[in-house]
Amino acid sequence: MAVLERQLDDKVCEVTEQVSHVTELEEEVAVKTMRLAKLRNDLEEKTRELVSGQSAVDKVKALHTEQCAELEKHIEIVSTLLVFTVTPRDTFKNTKRSYMEKVSRCIDNLHSWNSAGKKRKSTWKLFRKP
Repeated sequence: MAVLERQLDDKVCEVTEQVSHVTELEEEVAVKTMRLAKLRNDLEEKTRELVSGQSAVDKVKALHTEQCAELEKHIEIVSTLLVFTVTPRDTFKNTKRSYMEKVSRCIDNLHSWNSAGKKRKSTWKLFRKP
């Protein structure tokens, strides 16, 4: 009988240890589950940031393309102005310096026309009805 009681006590100790170990494992699983949920939230946030960043990049690319097209138009205008400002006499004296001076003058004229146009537009905005 004493042997059976001893075996029973041993089994009770074993079961108690196993219950303790299972409890530790359950706590570990709970901690890891919380960590996983946090990592998923972080991943979703980073994904939203990435999508938003990509959207900004696309907008910048579109703006850059638009600006390039506008600059190409300005280059065409300047080239046209150069064609009209070069006289036959200039063709014989066409040095790099004189050519660059003419380009510079045309660009300055273009800028002054552009700024004058902006001033006119802003003046007209004052007289518009809201």
